[in-house]
Order: sequence, then structure tokens, then C-alpha cells
Amino acid sequence: EWLVSNELLNDNGLYTYFQNIAVMYGKTSKQQMRGIDEGKLARKNTFSIQSAWVNEMSKYEYNPVHYHTNCLLSSVLYLKVPDFSSNPILKDKYDNKRQSDGCIEFIDHSYFPGTADNGNYMVEPVVGKFYIFPAGLQHTVYPFGCDGIRRSMAINFM
Repeated sequence: EWLVSNELLNDNGLYTYFQNIAVMYGKTSKQQMRGIDEGKLARKNTFSIQSAWVNEMSKYEYNPVHYHTNCLLSSVLYLKVPDFSSNPILKDKYDNKRQSDGCIEFIDHSYFPGTADNGNYMVEPVVGKFYIFPAGLQHTVYPFGCDGIRRSMAINFM
């Protein structure tokens, strides 16, 4: 992991760009923002970047289930992903590992079979995709079995 300073983000015009995305999320995602004082958000109409860093993961590396502390919102931007389909272990299209190879999974609530809410949402990383979510939302990043690098940038907002 490499820290990305607010100064570097500001010098490249990215601080305000990401800050505006967080504000839009805050205004449009009231259900996901439960516990955040809406009046305070409306008065301030802004988020500050608490921290930002780049993650680089190689074959078989992963992040266990976790959530982010000391912030209100978290996010991930995919910068580079390997060709997950080149994993030699995943020749069988019905192999369960293929479904999660290299993905991030968001975990909320609990699983209720036969209902519309299973509590999990899995996302395959795609270069350029940006996901923003409540910092307290648990998530995990699955390992992948192919050669290459998965590089992402995470940003926490206050």
C-alpha cells in the first residue's frame, strides 16, 4: 500500500473531483447514509478526504472481511486488473472459485434464502470503475489465481 497525499490529489485536480462525488452520494443515498446527521450534511454540503492509498495485489493475495474506521464513506477505484480468465485452475465454468476470483464483495444484513435480500453484493473489478459506500459496510477482496497485478485506489471521506 502507498499513501496518496491530499496535496498530490489537489495538485492534479482530483481532490475536488472525488469530494464532489462523495457529496452527490450523500445527497442521493439517504438509506445508505443512516446514522449521518442530514442537517449537518446539508449545511456543510461537503466531505473531506480523510485518507487515500493505492493497493497493489498479486496472485493469491486478498483482504479479509473488514470495514473502515474514523470516516463516514469509503471507496475503491480500479486502476489495473489482470486477465482473471487466464487462471489455469478455473477451466470449469461451474467452479465456485471462478465466481469470486479477484472480486470485491460487500456484506450487509444476513442471508435469507428465497428472498430478494441475500445481504451480499459481489463486484468484479474493471479498470476505471469507482465504487463509493458507507465506511461501516463490511467487505472482502478475494484472491485471484492468475499472473498479474490488481491495483486500486481507496479513499476514505469524513
